[in-house]
Amino acid sequence: NELVARFSKSPFGWQEWETVLIVACLCKWGEISFKMDGAILPMNKAAAPLTKSGQWKQVTIIKKKSTSKPELEAAAKLGQKLFSQISPEKEDALFSFLRDELQKWDSNLTGYKQLADTGSYSGKQEIDEGLKVIQKLFGVEDSYEFIKAFNGAKNDLEKLSDDINDLKEFYTTQKPTW
Repeated sequence: NELVARFSKSPFGWQEWETVLIVACLCKWGEISFKMDGAILPMNKAAAPLTKSGQWKQVTIIKKKSTSKPELEAAAKLGQKLFSQISPEKEDALFSFLRDELQKWDSNLTGYKQLADTGSYSGKQEIDEGLKVIQKLFGVEDSYEFIKAFNGAKNDLEKLSDDINDLKEFYTTQKPTW
């Protein structure tokens, strides 16, 4: 609301919606993010408050922190090692890639957990620990904070990668024999 008011006066004289459009573009380009009611507003839910001038006062604009090049390279290298795929180099693309791959791990572990919880199959402890590591990372919505947490969890993720390979082998090929 303050931005619209400021840029609609002299010396700028912009129309209200021009200012809103520029702010929306800055969000899309990853330069800023929105906060509403004390929580970061996901980009896919930002359209509603931006298109209703009555809600502009409730939206706070936050300049996004940018991840340093060495941190991005470390996260991409770790992602490539864990998921056996070439990781993107840009922050937002890397963030999406890592979350998508972790989501696949989460789905696999959740499926294995149902069998392990019966007590008839092994790997319950590894599955529970793995799900905790993944859920901790899923709790981070901001790409800067996520990449920082991802790099910080390197040892846990490498262990989880080994466990996932063992669990996948067991639950896909050895389960019938077990």
